Amino acid sequence: MVKSLIFHSFNNNNHLRSDPFYDFNIKEYKLLLEEISKSIDSEKYTITFDDGYRSIIPAIEIAKKLGFKTKAYIITKKINFDGFLNEKEILRLFKNGTIIGSHSHNHKNLSLLSDNELEIELKKSKIILSKILNSKVEEFSIPYGEYNRTVIKKAKKYYSKIYISGPLIFKKKDIVGRLSIHRSNFTKVNFILSQLTNKFNILFILKIISVRLIKRFIPLKGYRKLKNLILDSKSINYFN
Repeated sequence: MVKSLIFHSFNNNNHLRSDPFYDFNIKEYKLLLEEISKSIDSEKYTITFDDGYRSIIPAIEIAKKLGFKTKAYIITKKINFDGFLNEKEILRLFKNGTIIGSHSHNHKNLSLLSDNELEIELKKSKIILSKILNSKVEEFSIPYGEYNRTVIKKAKKYYSKIYISGPLIFKKKDIVGRLSIHRSNFTKVNFILSQLTNKFNILFILKIISVRLIKRFIPLKGYRKLKNLILDSKSINYFN
C-alpha cells in the first residue's frame, strides 16, 4: 500500500524542459484529486512533488484545500532557475505547512556514482536547503528511484526518511514507497485508489518486479526508450 502520490510539473508545455510524460494541466490534476478525495480520507494521504518546478505552487494549494498533506523534494542546483522555485518560494511553502526535502543536488542516477560523488549529492543539497529554511531537512527523494545498498546506507547518514518513486512490495525500515502519476495511469482512478487502499493487484506487483529486473540489465537511457516504445509516450530526461 502507498500513502503518497508523486507529481512533477504543470502547464509547462515543454518550454521549461520538463518531461511531458509527467507534466499535467493543472485543471485535470485538480479533477483527479477531487475524485480521489471522494473515496478516501485525504488527511491520511500525502501529495508529493519531485524536482522543484515553480508550477507546483498552485498544485500544493489545491491539495491542501482538499485536506491532503504536501511535500516538495527539491533539486538544489535548480533553485532560482527559470521555471523552478526560488529561495523565497521554498521558504514560503515551508512556513505554510509543506514539508521540504532533498531530491539531490544535480538529479543524477545515484547508483552509478562513486562514494565521493554520492556524498556530495546528498550532503550539499541538505546544507543548501537547511540554510534556506533555517531548519533541519530530514527527508530525501531518490532521483529516478534508482538505488542500491550503498545509496540507502549513505542517504540514511543524512536523512531519516528515504522516498522512492514506486510502491514497495515489502515494507522496509526508513524507506517509503510512492505511486508516480503519469500519462499512462492518470485517468485510471480505480487503479490509483486500489493502491491507496491496499487492494491486492497481482498484475501490478508482477509489473513492478519485471521493471526492476529490466533495469538491472538495461541502462536508464535504454529503459526510457523501451518505455516510450511500449507506452507510445514521449518521456524525456532533461536533467542528465
